[in-house]
Amino acid sequence: MDYQQSRAYVKDADRYAGGALDLTNIKELMKRLGNPQDQLKYVHVAGTNGKGSVIAYLYTTLSEAGYRVGRYISPSVYSYREKMEVAGSAVSREQFAGYVTRVAAAIKEMTTEGLAHPTPFEIETAVAFLFFCRRKM
Repeated sequence: MDYQQSRAYVKDADRYAGGALDLTNIKELMKRLGNPQDQLKYVHVAGTNGKGSVIAYLYTTLSEAGYRVGRYISPSVYSYREKMEVAGSAVSREQFAGYVTRVAAAIKEMTTEGLAHPTPFEIETAVAFLFFCRRKM
């Protein structure tokens, strides 16, 4: 898959949104990808207001303290690829396409076995974890 095809694949998964509101799909997908999230240390920032500011403060503070820091935000503000970055560098088009290709293969296995298709957010989250692991955070 190239970058445009990978973006289309994620967008097309919109038709699977609205399924189960639990962690079943993402847990299964991550297991099939080798559970890359288990290799990372991270802070999860959630809530209604102030997430962007909190992330900016944490990113700057931890970076200045010498940590290698990444961030995954949703939605993006300026460009799609800014959703995932490490040390100030966004995921490249080639990296994104490669990770989506890998995730799509795992999803094909899941759906062939009769399991539900992950949503765009679940796909992007899996891609972000793969990206962070590859960047050795």
